[in-house]
Amino acid sequence: MAALQEQGGPIRVVTLYKFSRRDVQQIQAAAAPTRVEITIYRNRNEFKQRLRDAEVVDGGLRSGEIDFAPEVQWIMNGGAGVENLPQDIRDHSVVFTDVDCYWKWLERALLVGRKAVRSAA
Repeated sequence: MAALQEQGGPIRVVTLYKFSRRDVQQIQAAAAPTRVEITIYRNRNEFKQRLRDAEVVDGGLRSGEIDFAPEVQWIMNGGAGVENLPQDIRDHSVVFTDVDCYWKWLERALLVGRKAVRSAA
């Protein structure tokens, strides 16, 4: 994750998932002081056009779309496992994680934000 946007510039996340405003704020707060810019697209055409600027893609990639994301360094899949992902995505060198709930997303945001994850002791 160290190769993601240096401190000062935002980490750009694109998604088709309809995060609530509160969820986005919590993710951004967890990643502070690193800025995380989460852009939620309503349709596949907008999403596909903006892949070129994304460092993180939250699910939704179809076969052939990885080629539209030259800056991507991390893909998060909304389900468990990788068996149903297109082969070109599974074969790509990008970091890939499956994310099956919001709380894992928040955990990942903590890691991206380079903050120590504190235990609830």
